[in-house]
Amino acid sequence: MAKAGNLAWADRYEFRLELTWKEAASAPDLDRIMDDYKASLVEEDQPAPQPTSWGTWQGLVDVQPGGMSRYGHYEESVGRLLELVFLWEKERDMDLEYAVLNSVKPVDHWQAFGLEVRTPQFLEMTECTVQPANVQWTFSDSKKAKHSWHFERMGMLDAWLNVPLAAWLLGKEPVDLIDRQPQEAQIAGHDLATVTGFVPALKFPQFSKRSGRFIGAAWVCPVDNRLYYASMIVPRDYEATPQLFGGSLRCCPACTSHSLAAS
Repeated sequence: MAKAGNLAWADRYEFRLELTWKEAASAPDLDRIMDDYKASLVEEDQPAPQPTSWGTWQGLVDVQPGGMSRYGHYEESVGRLLELVFLWEKERDMDLEYAVLNSVKPVDHWQAFGLEVRTPQFLEMTECTVQPANVQWTFSDSKKAKHSWHFERMGMLDAWLNVPLAAWLLGKEPVDLIDRQPQEAQIAGHDLATVTGFVPALKFPQFSKRSGRFIGAAWVCPVDNRLYYASMIVPRDYEATPQLFGGSLRCCPACTSHSLAAS
């Protein structure tokens, strides 16, 4: 995700909701921010909004028909200041407002373009490539540089996949992989090729050749005939490593059912 940005939702007449975010190293003074905004409205001879809050969100509300609700919140787990602005067509819908506020939280489940991925909440999407028959997502922990999780979904296999899956997976491995351990298996009707090993740390790799653990898996789903690939580089002592097939990356109901049965 970008360090700063915004998303806006609109109908055919007007903008109705806007989400703005920016990175912040520490929690800002939301009370002061709201007071400054309220003072600016008063200076413009506009009605003073009423203070409100919902959970950790602090806000100001213009209760007039066609008014506005503005909320701020600091999400400490990802170091971002969030702002939500509701523009009401008529009267304020408090149930809808609170439902939206409750839904804004760090994401660990991503689903789009045929990919369904689950990652820890401390990771953020750092790369996204969407092309015909080729979707790639990469997640990392940014400045800490201890985790890198990568996922791909590829189609048109008859046109380019002309080697066994294990041989194709070999070309996806880090060049500095050591203690390589390949394996092939069949799980829930899917033929899997997997590989594990060790790599230098993502940050300061010169200090150790075995600081990071690499795990990779590839399979062709018999349901949609797409090649799925998942890999992760995690700290050597990271204990929460999930299963790639059906855990971090899911392709079909059989894959999902296997993951649920194994959990």
